Amino acid sequence: MLLINKDKLEEFMMMEINKWIWTNLSKACYFSNDIKEWDIMFGAILWNTWCYRNSIVFDNLIEDNMGIIERSRRLRGLMRRAADQEEEAQRRVNRSRVGGTVWTAPPEHWITVNTDGSRNVANELASCGGVILNNAIEWLVGFEKFIGLCSILKAELWGVYVGLYCAWNTGNGVTDKLTKGVEPEIIETHVFYYPPIDILNVLMVDSSLLALVLWVLFR
Repeated sequence: MLLINKDKLEEFMMMEINKWIWTNLSKACYFSNDIKEWDIMFGAILWNTWCYRNSIVFDNLIEDNMGIIERSRRLRGLMRRAADQEEEAQRRVNRSRVGGTVWTAPPEHWITVNTDGSRNVANELASCGGVILNNAIEWLVGFEKFIGLCSILKAELWGVYVGLYCAWNTGNGVTDKLTKGVEPEIIETHVFYYPPIDILNVLMVDSSLLALVLWVLFR
């Protein structure tokens, strides 16, 4: 079978070398005689020709008797299968990403903690972020954190940790109010048998939020 279209055979043989290589690799249908993926086939032929010449020069003859064209066809098949597997793997990843980023409202009295971690491949620096929403899709709290050098798995785990930490603190306003209200000159411990007046409003908010936090729906 003639690999090159006979009407362009002379041009194929006489073209300047750089333009010849560029044309065959970038315009797969220009010279080929109805050969699928001619750019891959052309590269495989060059590779096998180079390997064959090296085997002669360095006295390391190739053991099998397969010709350059047949060897190139086999290499093209392997490359095609590898490309198909990569495309299928990428489709699965994309489906997973789409499924993972679609937010659905939780049941009543539940909240969701949506977190994510990211890592820059170039400098290996990682960060995480997240948002806490209730079933009415109302913003409760959000966060972002620079982590530093770490793996993507650790970045995801940091997101989980900070997300849960924020969820708990969202429903812990009373403790926070009491802690910040301590006067620096008071050394002894004060025990409150009844809530202070300035804590009552926070307590009412806490009582509703704490019920939500204890039923965190982590997604």
